[in-house]
Amino acid sequence: DFIGGQEIGATRLYREICNRVEKFIEKNGYDAVFTVSAGLIACKDIKESSYNEILKLSQYSLSEAKHRGKNQIYLFDEDDYKKFLRKRRILHELREAVANDWAGFDLYFQPIMDSDSGKLYAAESLLRFKDSTGEMIPPVEFIPILEESGLIVPVGKWVAYTAIKQCKEWQKIIPEFKININLSYIQIRKSNVALDIINVIQKVGIDPKYVTFEFTESGYLENDTSVKKLIKIFNNQGIKLALDDFGTGYSNLAYLQNFNVDVIKIDRCFVENLAEDDFSGAFVKMVSELAKTIGVTVCVEGVEQKKQLEALKDMNVKLVQGYYYGNPMPVQEFEKMYL
Repeated sequence: DFIGGQEIGATRLYREICNRVEKFIEKNGYDAVFTVSAGLIACKDIKESSYNEILKLSQYSLSEAKHRGKNQIYLFDEDDYKKFLRKRRILHELREAVANDWAGFDLYFQPIMDSDSGKLYAAESLLRFKDSTGEMIPPVEFIPILEESGLIVPVGKWVAYTAIKQCKEWQKIIPEFKININLSYIQIRKSNVALDIINVIQKVGIDPKYVTFEFTESGYLENDTSVKKLIKIFNNQGIKLALDDFGTGYSNLAYLQNFNVDVIKIDRCFVENLAEDDFSGAFVKMVSELAKTIGVTVCVEGVEQKKQLEALKDMNVKLVQGYYYGNPMPVQEFEKMYL
């Protein structure tokens, strides 16, 4: 019902819209730039030759063309489609878990050790997820979905509360025990995460100095006012900050000065060939000496062999983390092994 109350066909409707748009452009003196996104399906990829099936795959292909930047043609690929369906299913599972009192979510803990004494220093809390079928979904798969969907905000609050509460419980055995919690950039951008964390710390009744939040280097960090505000609040509250995966991505020594971090976590890629690779050894040693000068603690991730540990001890690296001491593990297993 478009022109004068008449029922008209799609072709005429399309032409009428084009005419009106062209007149509008001419009237206002605009330049018209047309772009096209298209989704194509090869006949061999159509398993079920029904209208609904063809429409569904066509819509998927078109959405993929737009998702990949628009103004392009995407040819249907069955492997891509399977990944899309799996991602959609995981998102549904994650939403159900959030709505059903975090069913399927769990926290694992990996020890962070003092290299000199060999004693437990802290633990990093790591999120795990098992779907309704019992499949353990890898973090590398479900964490990006949490971030893209915004679910990382409520899930992140649950992680912070659960990890800090567990730390408080373990302090009954080791009074100086500390906990590390990962912080997503999306949490910082899309929520008042600083206030949420302060409320959790006060509710649990723990000294903020025992809580360290890890964030990963990113090209967004340096110029993002929300990140700077968060760091300022954390510094004022005595909450510790760790710069994770240091040495990769957007690594920049200016972070150490601008963000006033307490811990640098050197990425595992520098440890794999520590004894044989001159560059890796020189990099770790340089960062360790610089950190000591400015009063920052260094933690090296990915330690799996004794010779790696010995090399790090020679470089005066205080904290180490990796499979040499233990994998990420559930609460009961962690308690049995370390507490």
